[in-house]
Amino acid sequence: MDIRLKKSTVWYTAGFLLLLAIFTVSDLAISKKLFDIKNPFGNMLAAFGETPGFLVGIFSAAALLTTRNRAKGTVLNLVQIIGFGLLLVGFSAVAGFKPLSDLRSWQQSAIPQTAGAVGLFYAVLALILAIHLRKHEKTALRSAAAVGILLLILTIILVNSIKIPWGRMRMRSMDDPDSQFTRWFLPQGMGDSEEYKSFPSGHSSTAAVIIWITLIPTFVPRFRTKKANILLHVIAYCWIVAVMLSRIIVGAHFASDTLVGAAITVCCFYILKRAFHIRPAAYS
Repeated sequence: MDIRLKKSTVWYTAGFLLLLAIFTVSDLAISKKLFDIKNPFGNMLAAFGETPGFLVGIFSAAALLTTRNRAKGTVLNLVQIIGFGLLLVGFSAVAGFKPLSDLRSWQQSAIPQTAGAVGLFYAVLALILAIHLRKHEKTALRSAAAVGILLLILTIILVNSIKIPWGRMRMRSMDDPDSQFTRWFLPQGMGDSEEYKSFPSGHSSTAAVIIWITLIPTFVPRFRTKKANILLHVIAYCWIVAVMLSRIIVGAHFASDTLVGAAITVCCFYILKRAFHIRPAAYS
């Protein structure tokens, strides 16, 4: 592990622990101050906050599908086509359907057709981009795509495996927050509805998958500049923070829920990045 990576790991860890300590004692106060279930910003990101994360999954599935090794046998080739194809279709369907279903003003009868069209657009666009990009940096593209697909799947599994048995009640469902509020580190046991799945935040975790865009310079040469690298990091972290804030505003999560949800994804990202030996691209 090089010195820069050690330093960044220390800073990330210190920042996370400091914020977690602050949120541990101020969770309820923050939510009381920000809670507004009708807030347009909060509701818009409730609908679209996870979309970039699923777009990463869509593109990654398309990239793995189009860069597969066709010389390793018919059976393996078929397995890859079916597997990556199903992931492409599944993620596209979710990315098309979920935002529309979450928008209360949308006509329910129009959701299936519109969602199908949006999902198909995402899938076709991802395939076109993947086919175009594989011509130059096929190996790097495949490594980045593997990180993207595993990151999305792994974070969904990890977050739900915690939140389902944890049973923390959401702010929006509390009649008396002062008596019903519980600290994040005190599991309450499995609840009987979605309103007992506050910790950690799934929206924040999926939104944080957008950090994958910082890998773009590894397979797109024109992004190998310091300005592009900084811009990609700023876009990623601004989106993550915006979604985290929106979840607190609509009362779906407390600050500690969103912090831990996002941290799980960021941590998984750097572990996967290291596992696939992806190093920062050299700047031009």
